[in-house]
Amino acid sequence: MNKNRILFISPWFPNTKNPTLGNFIIRQAQLIAEDHSVFFIALTPTKEIKDSCRIEEIVDKGFEGLHIYHNSKLPFSLFHYHRCLIEAKRILKQRHLNFDLIHSQIMHRSGYATHFFSSAFNIPAVSSEHWSGYTPERNESLNLFEKLNVLFANRVVKKFLPVTQHLGSSMRDFGIRPKFEVWYNVVDAELFYFEEEKEFTFIHISTLDANKRPLDILSAFHTVWKEFPEVRMSLGGDGDTDPLIMERKRLSIPIENLEIHSAIPYSEAASRMRHSQCLIQFSNFENLPCTISEAMSAGLYVISSDVGGIKEVLQSETIGVVIPAGNIDLLGKAMLTFYKNRLKSVQSSSTLFNPISLKRQINRVYNDLVNHK
Repeated sequence: MNKNRILFISPWFPNTKNPTLGNFIIRQAQLIAEDHSVFFIALTPTKEIKDSCRIEEIVDKGFEGLHIYHNSKLPFSLFHYHRCLIEAKRILKQRHLNFDLIHSQIMHRSGYATHFFSSAFNIPAVSSEHWSGYTPERNESLNLFEKLNVLFANRVVKKFLPVTQHLGSSMRDFGIRPKFEVWYNVVDAELFYFEEEKEFTFIHISTLDANKRPLDILSAFHTVWKEFPEVRMSLGGDGDTDPLIMERKRLSIPIENLEIHSAIPYSEAASRMRHSQCLIQFSNFENLPCTISEAMSAGLYVISSDVGGIKEVLQSETIGVVIPAGNIDLLGKAMLTFYKNRLKSVQSSSTLFNPISLKRQINRVYNDLVNHK
């Protein structure tokens, strides 16, 4: 295997406004850095700076880089963005850095930057994709800036790495031309592993927005609790927990049975996951949420709405089950079935998200492109 010099570009990265944004992308970069030299460029739009950009150093486990805050105030946002890329290129040249390959993320945000640096260093590019806006469930329209990014990415990206086959097919329908190959999210194997001791029957952890339907999950849990008063659930995440707490009180579900929490450290979220039996995912749209990858790696059974590419990994009812999105009655019945039969996943350590397998796959992709550029 050749050790390549990778320029890693992402528009999703923890920042002052969103300290958890793109944490799963950082795990990708850390995994890649075990075999390659990685320089990370993070691009964050902001209206809180006067100049075109503010640049901060990134020092992380296994890699370094630049965090570029670019001025997104209209009407000169594109001008500021381009000036930031020129400044970044100057810094890279000043440090005598050269690269063999670009690995970018989220092309409707990073496509122009990918094209810019691909031309500057005369190197090929691959791009990972996680954005659900291409999928028919969401079908989100793009603004001019985003359309330009897709256009420029189409010119230089040799292969796209969507997180599911469903997303790849949706990108193809959208008009994305390059080849694609599914590359799953990286799971932290040191945090997500099978543990015998279980505290909660069910768990849901997310951003708690309308798409995730946390109130409907609570309603379905109420159906189970009425029949089995001993059942327990952990429900929470980033977002407003007040509506959940009010609904728990209205339904008279004891705190001991339904533990609601706000944002918690990643390590604590992992601990709650390991000490649960079944993950509940009831979103209107998804690709393949990190929580499902993490739950499968920790040996949890999964009950999920049938959206995105989730059923691609829940291929057996010994692992999990999918139900129509939005059907609260079927969600409650699936939860009751799980509890009555004490179903357990046979996949206590999922090979799909094994870091060694994922690293072997990305090394092959890199070497194929570098050797044929």
